[in-house]
Parts: sequence; C-alpha cells; structure tokens
Amino acid sequence: WKQKIYCKELAAQLRKEFDQFIWVSVQMKGTLLKIQVQENIEEHADEKSFQEPSSLVAAKDGKIIEMITRSGKPMVSVGDTVKKGDVLVLGQLEIKNDAGEIVSYQNCAADADILLEMTDVYEQEFPMKYKKKVYTGSSKKKYYIQIGDHFFRNPWKTHSYQLYDVIDEKKQMKLWGSFYLPVFWGNYLVREYEIVEKRYTFEEAEKKAKEQFMTFSEKIQQKGVQIFKNEVKIVAGTSVCRASGTLILHEYAVKRVPLQETLDLEEGIQIE
Repeated sequence: WKQKIYCKELAAQLRKEFDQFIWVSVQMKGTLLKIQVQENIEEHADEKSFQEPSSLVAAKDGKIIEMITRSGKPMVSVGDTVKKGDVLVLGQLEIKNDAGEIVSYQNCAADADILLEMTDVYEQEFPMKYKKKVYTGSSKKKYYIQIGDHFFRNPWKTHSYQLYDVIDEKKQMKLWGSFYLPVFWGNYLVREYEIVEKRYTFEEAEKKAKEQFMTFSEKIQQKGVQIFKNEVKIVAGTSVCRASGTLILHEYAVKRVPLQETLDLEEGIQIE
C-alpha cells in the first residue's frame, strides 16, 4: 500500500544497504514510485589515500612521451622506457640547505600527468559463411486484456511453427497524470522464420571487420586509451576474414601506491 511507503526512510535504507550509492532520491507520483541513484565514481572513490603520502608507478610497460610533475620527485624522464611497477614519481621531496646538502625529507602525495606510448597486437577473425534469420511472412496475432494477474484472450488456434518470434505490444490504462491502473491491453504477434545459410561478399566481410575494429576502438577509448597509429590490415579469404596488425597506443597508465611500498624499490631514500 502507498501509505506504507515512506520515501525518506526508503532512500536512507538504500544508501545503507548499498555502499556504492552516494545519492538516492525516492519520489511518489500517483501510483508510480520513482527511485534514482548515483553510484560512486572510481576516480573519486579514494580521496583520503590521495592526500596521504603516496607514489605513482607505471601500470603498464611503455615509453614516456609526456610528463608534467606537480608534486613529488620525478624518477624518470621523457623518452625513458619503463616496466609495469616502476616508480615514476616518488612521494617524497628532498629538503636541502644553502650548500645543496640534503638535510631532511618531506613526504607528500605525488601528482603528475604521465603519458605512455605502448605497442599492442590486434587480431580478430570470423568465418565467411554465416546463418541468417529470414521471416517466411506467415504470422498469427492474438489480442488480450489483462486485469491484475488475470488474462482474457480471444480464441486462437495453436500454430505449428517450429521457429518463431513472439512480439508483445502492451499498453497500460491511466486515469490522469501518473495515476496508473493495473489494467493492460495489447496483442501477441507470432512470426515464423527459418534459418538460411549465407556467405559474406568480400565487400560485406571488409565492412564487418571495420565495424568490429571501430567497436574495439570505442571500448578502449572509453578507458582512456587513444590509438596513435593503426597498422591493422584486413584480408578476406575463402573461409575466414581476418584483421590483424599492430597498434601504437597512448595512455595515462599510472597507478597510485602508498609511499612505504615504493621506498624499498629506490636505494638511498629515507623516511622521517
């Protein structure tokens, strides 16, 4: 019952049960309960550790092509080749006297923009033959009214289709605004189809291979990886279509780790 739903209490309960929810909104409009949530963003999930002494290490193997350091001690330079786990910026600064001698160390949270260039291999293939769903044109339609959990259907003979799709088109009754009633009406459309074996033309295969590569590119770009150079070639043969080649990638591939974990990796570093 609507009277038993308390929006504020429900929102608080959702925030309590799901730690990843940082914002919850619960609203009641007519017979519609609207719940909106916002999840924590990974980049801002650990602000506390960002303020604590920490260093930046390489998350992948690559070559440094751009580096802007805002805080911390740079351990590498532009043009250096690094391995995964190498310390790039140490979260510790040297304090020197007027004579240039190190008198103490100051810990900090390393902060820098470091762009790595990496080489990766792209390989994808698919068979030139494929199976396609083709509708025969034969179909049957059945109308119905639903009140609560009860269905009222018009008489309909059973079909003998072996392969078929069922499309349900349903509408719900409402009096005004957002006041919905548990009354629905619609129809079931059953469409017969058959599976036909076909073969890609060279042009169709090349187009599909390009679309697959575009999908791959979009996915890695969403992760912050940019394709700087593409040397992928597409070859459509009699049995398979293959796309393969090397990619030059650019990525800000760094990882933050506690300072103490990186001190052992660097000789001569001390901590107060």
